[in-house]
Amino acid sequence: MNLANLGDEQLKHFIMQIFLRFDTNGDGNLEAPELANFFTELYKSIGYNVTITLPLAQQAIKEIDQNGDGKISPYEIFCAFKLMSAQSQIYFQSYTSI
Repeated sequence: MNLANLGDEQLKHFIMQIFLRFDTNGDGNLEAPELANFFTELYKSIGYNVTITLPLAQQAIKEIDQNGDGKISPYEIFCAFKLMSAQSQIYFQSYTSI
């Protein structure tokens, strides 16, 4: 799945599917173990056989967590995906103009 090609509503739906599957304690947020499981599966789905460790997930939370609660909300992951999508488009545009 190419997140850069998703509209906002499609991205929100994708994120809700993530939370339905990986928010195992049902609190509406992703904690480090849940985020590690999500990222591990995401990477495997695009062909990278890696396992995201708890320390890596904790680092990702530090980067994504906007309100400082140590968890990732649907809104925070939406913002992270939008930022990554914008950055990849800028990179692609600059790379193709060479």
